[in-house]
Amino acid sequence: MDAVSGLAQGLVIELSKSGALLLSGPGAGGQSLEFSPWLQAGGRRLSTTMLPRPALHRGSRSKQEAIWDASAWGRDWQGAALSWTASCGGKSSALLSLQVRSRSRTPAIERLGVFSCAPARPQDRVAMLRFAYCGAWPESQHSKCGLERFDGSTALESWWIAALHWQKTGATLVGGVHATERFVTRFRLDESGFHCMQYAEGSAVRPGRPLRSDPVWIGFSSRGGHVLLEDYARSSGLRMRAIRARRVQAGWGSWEAFQDGFTVHDIRRELEEVSKDPVLRERLDFFEIDHGWEERIAPRRPECDWDPHPDHRSNWDDLLKSIHRSKRVAGIWIAPFAVNAGSRCLTRHPSLLVQDSFGGPKRVGGKGRGYCIDPGIAAARRRIRTLVAKFRDGGIAYFKADYLRCLLCPDPDDREDGLESPRRYRGGKTRVEAYRYGLRVLRGSASRAARFLACGAPLGASVGFADSARVGSDIRPYWSDGQSGLRESVRNIAASYFLHKRWWINDPDDLIVFPNKNEFLFWATAIALSGGTVTVSARLAELAENQRSIIHGLLPPYGKAARPLELLDDPDPRTWVLPVKVRGTAWHLIGLFNWDARARALPLRGAWEAVGGGSDVLLWDVWRRRPSGYLARGASLRVPGHGVRLLCARRLSGVPQLIATDLHFTCGAVELEVGGWEPAKSAFRLRLSKAFSARQGSAYIFLPSDFHARRAAIEDGAVAFGGGKIIKAPLAAPGLDVQFKARR
Repeated sequence: MDAVSGLAQGLVIELSKSGALLLSGPGAGGQSLEFSPWLQAGGRRLSTTMLPRPALHRGSRSKQEAIWDASAWGRDWQGAALSWTASCGGKSSALLSLQVRSRSRTPAIERLGVFSCAPARPQDRVAMLRFAYCGAWPESQHSKCGLERFDGSTALESWWIAALHWQKTGATLVGGVHATERFVTRFRLDESGFHCMQYAEGSAVRPGRPLRSDPVWIGFSSRGGHVLLEDYARSSGLRMRAIRARRVQAGWGSWEAFQDGFTVHDIRRELEEVSKDPVLRERLDFFEIDHGWEERIAPRRPECDWDPHPDHRSNWDDLLKSIHRSKRVAGIWIAPFAVNAGSRCLTRHPSLLVQDSFGGPKRVGGKGRGYCIDPGIAAARRRIRTLVAKFRDGGIAYFKADYLRCLLCPDPDDREDGLESPRRYRGGKTRVEAYRYGLRVLRGSASRAARFLACGAPLGASVGFADSARVGSDIRPYWSDGQSGLRESVRNIAASYFLHKRWWINDPDDLIVFPNKNEFLFWATAIALSGGTVTVSARLAELAENQRSIIHGLLPPYGKAARPLELLDDPDPRTWVLPVKVRGTAWHLIGLFNWDARARALPLRGAWEAVGGGSDVLLWDVWRRRPSGYLARGASLRVPGHGVRLLCARRLSGVPQLIATDLHFTCGAVELEVGGWEPAKSAFRLRLSKAFSARQGSAYIFLPSDFHARRAAIEDGAVAFGGGKIIKAPLAAPGLDVQFKARR
């Protein structure tokens, strides 16, 4: 073997004389995996095992290349060479890339096989963490994320990223596109092995015009799959120049409140309801008007000139001004690249559209009733810029850009317009190149302060252009119908947690009201722990008081994502842990999710291991506002069916200390500016942050048994707990000052 590099944590990457790549070493838990590249051309899979041994070139200690003479593949491949490069990608990881070059034209290449590795056996207990092609496509499996166990017979597929986890040994392999530039990346696990492929769209290699794959990142370790996923997202986000995450926002959206059936009066009424609620008035940053505002050809089919519906037109400008006067950003839903059959654009400007192989407008796949703009055409770019300028001049600075996948591929497996079907873009671009160019035009047409939510967007191809992205299918107000619902949406949130603030701000979908109160709490807690955008979509006057209180507790968003601990072991991860550290004080938030319809006692062992529990770690039930015991190793908590317990875990210090507040779900990270025990003054002090200076609530303080309050009234109603008591004290601006004294 010729060692490419010895990486951190003992992982060794070696390139054999046959050109196969071997990952092994102590960092891989004693396991080893062997990788090799391949091509597909003319429907035929071409493997490097069919070729003579490659020439090996050592570029440096951390980079090496294998080059095969491809002539053995046949007469059409005379003068062609296949080059495979492996380089160090960071801790426990490597970067792989594949290149084909030739002195003459080669056959059309359909797929670039960046790697394949040996098959997994069912007895190895391998599970695959699958990722979606895009979000907001509830009727398709291509918008679903989550863990699936491999049984050896049914193939599993994933888009952009995939993770294999050997549940028997604890080892994890993560693969993901490192920079989506030209092609769509797809992973497949079947009885023949684990494969990473990129759709080359029939590209042929010519002299001086080699064909290169997009680079692929692979990581292999036995020391934590979560760390590998986070390392991958961080590295690829930097490579693709992900938009640096700004403050995570909250807002109101019309879709789940009204669908597409609303009037201007309805929107004004919701704006007035926001102004009546002091928390929503201060915490909602944007007000987004969804599908239904625009002129339409037919129900759910917009006229693509993007003018207000005739019923809204006379009051449209006044409505936008009302949103601006409320000191909120006006937002709007658009499908900027879509052109529906029957629209004026199709009949008047067919030359602006993506073409089929005969030069006519290409009917795109998926719903099969539309077309799409080709941003490579100058007149089409002018149309996009004029559209966005019109919104910009109207003061709109939040764009929910939907059905973006129509420009790349609405349905990757569509017979007429799938990833292996021909499309013609101006300038000979690939689907990914045309898509990313379109996003560049779209974003460049808006103001620098504008924010874009990529909805219905091919995820791996949208990095670098989206401020936030929908990571799951559309939420529905029920548990599950097999396609969409609460279960599917929360699975997607869990599986995508590591992308948050590394690729973009995750958008979990709207915070909607459920008929079932446990399911509403389940959804609200998942949104809170996602760290993503909070978009309230409800008729605000109809909210029950407890629903309003929970919504208040989520605002403003904390902005950090919790780790679902069982993500690589269970399709429904039940324990989510979010570390919180502010002003030198640290604690943890623990979400216990019960995915069963019946109440269950859920074990706390995972949280105990992650937090470092013990008999001095007090658990506070955030939503029920009461203590729930200590974080002991063998402890469990009963959780209602389709319900959740959100716990604040704090280690007791032997002095008076804050346990929680009822103003925010983080129990002190957002609503407090300073706070804690001051031993020199025998005082416990809290100060509300400026953002909460107008709020009133309660602080819950643990008072050890060897302390008492100088003012005895503060202990009225205290609850005895463990070696002390929990005091509920009123909390209002500017804060709270309590004098305590040690008992002698």
